[in-house]
Amino acid sequence: MKHTEGKFKGHNGLDIYYQYWESEGDPKAVLLVAHGLAEHGGRYKNLVNYFVPKGYAVWA
Repeated sequence: MKHTEGKFKGHNGLDIYYQYWESEGDPKAVLLVAHGLAEHGGRYKNLVNYFVPKGYAVWA
């Protein structure tokens, strides 16, 4: 499982942090986790561990 982290600039120059997990090959689909304020993508590791080995990519 490949894990990538990064940032991009959002509105008014705000840094937006992201994480991306993928398996080898083209994904069946891409799942986007849009969590709430004061949460972080690491809380969804169970979801990542379930879907990525089945061929899905996950962004959080």
